[in-house]
Amino acid sequence: MSDAEIGAAWLKTKREYRAIEEELAGLKSELTRFGESLIAAGKIFKDNPSMAWNQDSQSLADAVLTAGKQAERYNDLLTEAVTKKAQLDEFEKSAD
Repeated sequence: MSDAEIGAAWLKTKREYRAIEEELAGLKSELTRFGESLIAAGKIFKDNPSMAWNQDSQSLADAVLTAGKQAERYNDLLTEAVTKKAQLDEFEKSAD
């Protein structure tokens, strides 16, 4: 593989790694926000359970489903990030 090809492969891997990091950050923010919402909902249930059931239960169910999908994607991205980081480390080793 020529130096130009190695450079192009490194650049592509670096871009992919950055995109993964950005998506991870966004998902972490959304999941954190969801967690805070659950804490608030839990407080309502704790303080006044009858009032909690007056909330839109379908919205809560949808939010839980969405958060589950986001958590699954987050875990998949963590695996991808480790793989991309290892690839970048290999590029750096070969450059030495």
